[in-house]
Amino acid sequence: MGQTEVYSFLRDKRLMGDEGYFSCSDVEKGLRDKGFTNGVIESVRRSLVKLEFWGDVEIKMSGKFRDWKRLYRLSEKALMKKI
Repeated sequence: MGQTEVYSFLRDKRLMGDEGYFSCSDVEKGLRDKGFTNGVIESVRRSLVKLEFWGDVEIKMSGKFRDWKRLYRLSEKALMKKI
């Protein structure tokens, strides 16, 4: 549980035309606004790493030397995939 919700959130954002990248806290806030409980929210980071492993999300690093942030966006390949 959780990975499907994160995938759906990123997919919905990409289909709405939002080509931006999202941090883990942005995804958590978006899922909380949709009404998901802490069971889903607490596993967002783990779900993003799993989606990264399978090649479903693109990663962009931003920030300076000690303030690196990982930003995520659904890949084009994953956008065409159905869950």
